[in-house]
This record gives sequence, structure tokens and C-alpha cells, in this order.
Amino acid sequence: MKITTLILLYLSCISTVFSAPPSGSAIYQQYCAGCHGAQLQGGLGVNLVDGEWRHGSSQQAIIKTIQNGVLDKGMPAFATGLTAEQINLVAQFIIAQNNKSNTANTPALHKSFSSEDYKFDLQLLSVFDSLTWAITFMNANEYLATERDTGNLYYANIDGSYRLIKGTPKVWNNDQGGLLDVALDVNFAQNNIIYLAYAKENINTAWDKPKGMTAIMKARIDGDKLVEQQDIFSVDDQYALPSGRHFGSRIVVDNNYLYFSIGERGVRPDAQDLSKPNGKIHRIHLDGSIPPDNPFVSQAGAYKSIWTYGNRNPQGLAKHPTTGELWSTEHGPKGGDEINLINKGLNYGWPVITYGVNYDGTSMTDKTHMPGMQQPIRYYVPSIATGGIDFYQGSKWSKWQHNMLVTGMGAQELRRVKIVNKQVVEEELLIKDFGRVRDVAVSPSGDIYIMITRNHKGHMYKFIQRN
Repeated sequence: MKITTLILLYLSCISTVFSAPPSGSAIYQQYCAGCHGAQLQGGLGVNLVDGEWRHGSSQQAIIKTIQNGVLDKGMPAFATGLTAEQINLVAQFIIAQNNKSNTANTPALHKSFSSEDYKFDLQLLSVFDSLTWAITFMNANEYLATERDTGNLYYANIDGSYRLIKGTPKVWNNDQGGLLDVALDVNFAQNNIIYLAYAKENINTAWDKPKGMTAIMKARIDGDKLVEQQDIFSVDDQYALPSGRHFGSRIVVDNNYLYFSIGERGVRPDAQDLSKPNGKIHRIHLDGSIPPDNPFVSQAGAYKSIWTYGNRNPQGLAKHPTTGELWSTEHGPKGGDEINLINKGLNYGWPVITYGVNYDGTSMTDKTHMPGMQQPIRYYVPSIATGGIDFYQGSKWSKWQHNMLVTGMGAQELRRVKIVNKQVVEEELLIKDFGRVRDVAVSPSGDIYIMITRNHKGHMYKFIQRN
């Protein structure tokens, strides 16, 4: 079955008929590539050429999906938005791309790139069985990796080997939901404690459809299993939502606090509602308790763990290694991805202000600035579909010291961003068109690794200097 939910456009339902471009390829590029990628490789929408089908692989099945939509996954019905001829052409185009030789999809063992400062190769270390969402290093050679859809957590080595860790939480595998980020306790070397962000289903037999929200589990690794598992953050039923979108889920841990993001889950107004947990970055103690100096602790009706609000879907979160500042990258809609400096109690504007537009190109707001709402340090138009971030610290790539490494999934890229005095002063594209770069990690030895999604599988690569 193909994970082709065919979210051809992640937009509001439309009633007017578009003028027909001349071919299925042109229609796809105009209306679909923004979500599914120019080569159908996936982006906000799923990969359309990975050989996995969910709603049927026949031309008629694809046409039916486009016509009727998959509303619970965010795809509207296009029966009135596109003509029957246009839909038929798009279906034919998707089938033709799937029928091409898959030789081009074979993962490259090495790939060479050049930057201003270094010439380097990407060396393939491992290919995981499914979409790998996050990586975090325990030491110079070993790291943890999460698989979103399977809910698997792996104890991996840069020699290419990896083994399954049992005892992970039961994940709500709902579209973008599953097992998401993993982070180490600052004393991991002594206590083996980790933190997992995952989509958790709230069970209520009175509901006619499943609902859930991002949750945080604390656990200890004991050999090949997790023990002492405890959810230190989860929501009551009243906050659970049926949407499979925008779980956020990045984690940052320091000596006293755990910061984590929750996207607005596709419910835009909730990002501005302090009584709701979604559309926020949160701060809790490492045992899940609420710090008494959180900004909205004393505000009646406010969700007490909120640190910031007005956040659409932050999927990058990292602390600067010297200043301790908390930085995030955030998905915009069509355009308007952001790099933000995260500070206590601030409103980051979504959905009142944005540099993005609806997925059909129409405006969702005429405002990019409003009093009391923060401006991004950097924004991207068009979107790059930001994922994980990390700051470089080490001697092996010393010219990039303390630069932010920013992944772009839809744009298939990795960027180097130099920030001085809270401003971007230099930016360089390091990797382009080599697959969806979902996460980046700098190991304790100062080596750089990236996790690329290709054919719905995680591919772990290491940077190797050529000079």
C-alpha cells in the first residue's frame, strides 16, 4: 500500500475552476510541487514515487483520491477545483513517474560538495527501514535515532550497525504523528536518561474519531530496553485534537528545564489562545512539574507550561553553545518559514502575521508586522520546509564555529547560518538536491552528520573533508 494520501495541495477547499496548464507535469508543478516536491519526492505532502500505496495504485484510484480528497489528512476534494481532464492528466503523470526505472532512487554511497571554506563528501553510513525523524549523539561514535511511523528507537553506531531498543511508548501513527524527537539528559553518561517526544492518542470511547496531542516521555536505557518510563507531559481529553498535522515535538534539555514545541495542529487560532497547549513552545522541569517563574503561571485560565505562543509548527530547536540562547526554526505555510530567537512570554505572531500565503497563492492576511508580535530573525520565501537544527562546536570545521546548521526538507538542502548580535550576517547553501534533509547533529568529536529521507527511509550521512 502506498503512503500516497496524495495531499496534492495543503489548502482550503476552493470552488472556482483553475485554467488548465497544458500537461499533467505542468499542472503538478503549478499546484502540487509545493507540497510533494518537484520530483514527487515528498515535502509537506508524502512521497509519490516510493512504491508505497494507501488508496490504490490504479489510475482510477488516484483520480478518486484527488476528486474526493482525504479530509482528515488535510487534503481537500478537488472535484470542483480542477476539471476532470486536469485530474486525469495529473493521475497519468504520477503513474508515469512511478513506472520509470528506480535506478535513480538507489542511495548514493558518496556525494561531493564545495563550500566557501571546505570541500567535502557525504559518506553514507546507514539506511534505516523507515522514515527517521531525529538523531542525537551519545558519544563520538554512538547515537540514538527515532523512526516516526514504526515508533522504533535505535541505538546506532557510525560503523553502520544499529539495534532496536524496546519499551518505547505506543505512538499515535497519524499522518505527521509518531515517534518524533529524542534528547539526552545532561547527565546521560551517568544516568542513561533520555526524553522522547511522540504523538499520543487520548482514549475516549465517546469520541467518533481518534484524538491526540504531542507528549513527552522520560525513561532510562537499560541494555536493549527502556525502563522507568514516565510521561512527564501529556494533555487531558479536552485539549486532544483529531488532526494529523503540526505536532512540533523538538526538545531541548538543560540542567533544570526541558523545552519542547507543539505545533498548532492545524487549528490556526489556537496559537494565540493561552488556554490551549498547541501553537506554543513549553518549558517544564525535568520531572514534568511547572516552573513557578513561567510567564503565564499566574494568569487565570492559561496553560501553565507555555513559554512562548503564536508558533505555527516549530520543528527545529537548539541552544546556542556559548550564549545559551534558545533558537527555533518554524514551518510557515506557503512561504514564511522562520528562524526565531525564543524568549520568555513573547508572541511570535501566527496566524495574525506571516510572510507566507495560502497554498493556492491567496493571501491569508495582509499583515507582516503587528505591535506586540515578534519579527523573525530570518524568513524564507519560498519555503524550505525547515526541520532540525544544530549549532556547530568543535575544531574539525572551525571556520563554522557556532554557526547554525539549518535543514530544509522540501527544498532538499542544508544551510549554514552565521548569527552575530542576534542577526544573520552570513548564510551559505551547503547541500542541495540530495534528498529531504530532516535532521542534523554535531557529535561530541566535532563531526557533522545529517539524516536524509529518501524513498521513505532514513539515510545517515557523515561530512568528510576532502582537503
